[in-house]
Amino acid sequence: MGNPMAGHLVKKGFDVTVYDLRPQVAHAFVAQHGGKAANSLVDVAHGADAVITMLPDDKVVRKVVLGEGSENCVAAGLAKGAIVIDMGTSNPSGTRSLAEALRPRGIEVVDAPVMGGVVFAKDATLDIMVGGQAALVERVKPVLAALSVLRPGGRLVINAIRKETRDQSELLELDYATLCDFMTWDELDDDRSSRDLHEALDALEREEFPRSADIYQSVLTHWAEIRSREIMN
Repeated sequence: MGNPMAGHLVKKGFDVTVYDLRPQVAHAFVAQHGGKAANSLVDVAHGADAVITMLPDDKVVRKVVLGEGSENCVAAGLAKGAIVIDMGTSNPSGTRSLAEALRPRGIEVVDAPVMGGVVFAKDATLDIMVGGQAALVERVKPVLAALSVLRPGGRLVINAIRKETRDQSELLELDYATLCDFMTWDELDDDRSSRDLHEALDALEREEFPRSADIYQSVLTHWAEIRSREIMN
């Protein structure tokens, strides 16, 4: 996923430096697309305004960004004011925890998971659901726009799922794994996650997702059944 996405950034004129655990992969990217290959995580982050991670889960993202005992990490190379853009399928609580850990360093986080596989990454038609402070989202929007075109292909869903609290606007992340887990539920309890999911699914009813529409329709059908049972009870 990350390879074709980074390739589109090079095509759009961004100054791109890539890193992979396998140096030959990074050098092959440079040979094909251009850009530069970094020798370490510190090197890839040095001088960068933003670093994009496309990794398996939030635990791997945390290790890559914070090091978890290693000095070879993204945070060690980023300057104050830089942004980490997590585009993988990460647990929202892990993303929030990462943001809290980076904040004292003056480094911010934008959550931008994608829908669509490698085919959509190659033709820059990914659907990207973006969560973060409004000013940060505006800063990274040109980068994300290079990876997603407006209809009929992919699009950006900017802060589509939102909850207003008394003191601040708290963004609620919704990912594919959460929806799949939800499909196993028979009812909603009154804990925080259930209330968040309740609002997220309400938001889905107001959105049109061009990718995997059948999956989301199944989710919404299940959601309607649960709400119907709640009303009857």
